[in-house]
Amino acid sequence: MLSYLKLGEFVSTQVTMGLNSEVVKKDGLYLHVYDLGGNLAFRSVLWNKLLDTGCDLIIYIVDATDSERIVANEEEIGKVLHHHMVRGVPIVLVANKQDLPEAKSAEEIALQMNLMNYNSERKMYLISTSMKTGAGIDKLIDALEAITAKK
Repeated sequence: MLSYLKLGEFVSTQVTMGLNSEVVKKDGLYLHVYDLGGNLAFRSVLWNKLLDTGCDLIIYIVDATDSERIVANEEEIGKVLHHHMVRGVPIVLVANKQDLPEAKSAEEIALQMNLMNYNSERKMYLISTSMKTGAGIDKLIDALEAITAKK
């Protein structure tokens, strides 16, 4: 996602190991992004350290083709959304890999992850994308601009 936002095109990348930090400046959008790897060892240590500093929004990206990780994603996002420093912070759920036929939409994934339970506490954006083809990227940028304009 970061590569697409910065460069406007798909760049094949490696799995994030640990934590990456990037600044994205694009068309009036300014984001300081922390990209946290999905490995449990990284998440268990780094999530709380990051969340303790506070944030203006949370972007949670899921592989829309990986039905086996729905429960793990639900548990992980639940931990994040219950953290005291991010109560009420908007969340953008990005269901990536929409270029593949077995991909579920962001709405389907949000329902499976029980994200609607948090809807009254925070603004939620559900966006289906393909970082490979660029589908949905405009909607993602629009959501990010809408959130950051309110800050």
